[in-house]
Amino acid sequence: MDIFLMAASLALAGIIAGIYVSGVIHDFRIDDLTAGQYMAMHQMRDRTFTRVMPLVRLTTLVLIAAMAMFAVDAGLPRILTIVAAALVVIDIGSPSAVRCRSTNRCRAGRR
Repeated sequence: MDIFLMAASLALAGIIAGIYVSGVIHDFRIDDLTAGQYMAMHQMRDRTFTRVMPLVRLTTLVLIAAMAMFAVDAGLPRILTIVAAALVVIDIGSPSAVRCRSTNRCRAGRR
C-alpha cells in the first residue's frame, strides 16, 4: 500500500509538472500561430482542462495527504510530505490560476 500511494502521487505530480512545462513551451511558440489557430488551441485546451484538471488536482492532493498519514515515517519525511500537500493547495487556489482560467490572459503584457 505504501508503494502504491507514493507511486500514484508521484505520477500525478509528474503529470501536473508536465502540464506546466508545456505552458513554457507554448510561450515560445505563440508568436508562430495565427489568431484562428490560437483560438482553436485554447478552446480545445480549456474544454479538456475544465473536465480533467479538478479531478487530477484533488486526486493528487488526497494521495499526498494519505501518503503523509500512512506511507512515510514520522519526522522530517512527514513534514516534507505535508509541505508538498500545502503547496498543492496553494497552487489550486492561487489567484493567477483563477485569473488565467477566467480571462485566457496568462501572460502579462502579451495580449
